[in-house]
Amino acid sequence: MREALAPGGDSLVDYKDPTWLAEERQWCERAKRGDQRAFAQIYRAFAKPLYGSLVAKTKNPAVAEECRLRKSKLCPWTT
Repeated sequence: MREALAPGGDSLVDYKDPTWLAEERQWCERAKRGDQRAFAQIYRAFAKPLYGSLVAKTKNPAVAEECRLRKSKLCPWTT
């Protein structure tokens, strides 16, 4: 996965962009402290690219969706 959705969800950004990386780090730090809104930002940024990658690998949209939903439940306050 090379790209993620920009915070507004309208466009893709390169994950190597320094501005993007700084924002992503902030979300991760907040999510580690239990901030559910930060986790939601992370999820919104990566859900579509993750789904696309899973569809490409599984060749089955239903299986890809199930995998994406399972991965999205890996968050610190549910373990």
